Amino acid sequence: MKLRINCPKCIGSGEQTVVKVEPTNDGRFEATCSAGHHFKTTVGYHDFQILFEIGVNAIHDGYYREAVGSIAASYERFLEFFIRIVAKKSEIEASAIDDAWKAVGKQSERQLGAFVFLYLTSFKEAPKLLPNSRVTFRNEVIHKGKIPDRANCIKYGDAVQQSILSVLRKLWATHQREVISSINDKAFPEGEPMPESFFLPWMTLPTNREPTEAGEERDLESLLEGVAKVREMG
Repeated sequence: MKLRINCPKCIGSGEQTVVKVEPTNDGRFEATCSAGHHFKTTVGYHDFQILFEIGVNAIHDGYYREAVGSIAASYERFLEFFIRIVAKKSEIEASAIDDAWKAVGKQSERQLGAFVFLYLTSFKEAPKLLPNSRVTFRNEVIHKGKIPDRANCIKYGDAVQQSILSVLRKLWATHQREVISSINDKAFPEGEPMPESFFLPWMTLPTNREPTEAGEERDLESLLEGVAKVREMG
């Protein structure tokens, strides 16, 4: 998967030149467009967002095992995102959150436990987690070498998307300010130079706008159709 980035210098002169780059965790890129403009830019996304997009693209390309790995990683990074948003709402310093994360960051079971009880204390109800059948599928692929087929990849991706969106809707209603500002905290860390340009991509799992209402989200098949159309653009 590659991201399509518009050259900011071409846009300034009324042109539109696209540069393709490989995704990174920090979303920061240096590139040179076909007109010879060299530029630095930052794309505003969280790890869970870009990992899900990578997973969808992997399904499109027929890399089903890689797709499951990316989508599973997206789900785990979303749990971290939720934990950090709730902690920030409680006015806990970022350094203290980082220190606490060290105790759970290397074990997914601990992260899931932290998520479940923070969700419980935040919304007075237990979260709806992934169905056991999808968890078993994920474990067989990641830990037992199972080679998945396209249909089960799509079922798993749909389950993860629905689970994440259900929580994002809750966060948008109660932690909107923290959700929106979270991308600025990541994209513009203190003490580092500002990029020449910054833009927010239209991600499937949004943090810069209100999520779609339950039942209105695009399913994986629809997302794959969108990937095909983008690929046709070259």
